[in-house]
Amino acid sequence: MNTNRRQIKTRTFAERCGTDQGFNCPDPEVNELVRRVDNALKEAYKAADTLKKGDTELLALVEKMEAKVSSWKDEEQAAEMKPEAQ
Repeated sequence: MNTNRRQIKTRTFAERCGTDQGFNCPDPEVNELVRRVDNALKEAYKAADTLKKGDTELLALVEKMEAKVSSWKDEEQAAEMKPEAQ
């Protein structure tokens, strides 16, 4: 993801500043714009990582609950199959 962020930052500088040489444009507004774009991308990637982690944790929880429900069904079926002692 950092590669994508750097590519976007480089492309933004090239488009706005008209140069591919480094990240120091003579126009301070362009420098500020690129800094803001980079910070926004950083936050977006951080949020994406958090969501991905959250999805993994949620999936694990769902699988755990499915296993519990399955075990309850198995216990219920086993109890129904046992003949009642009289």
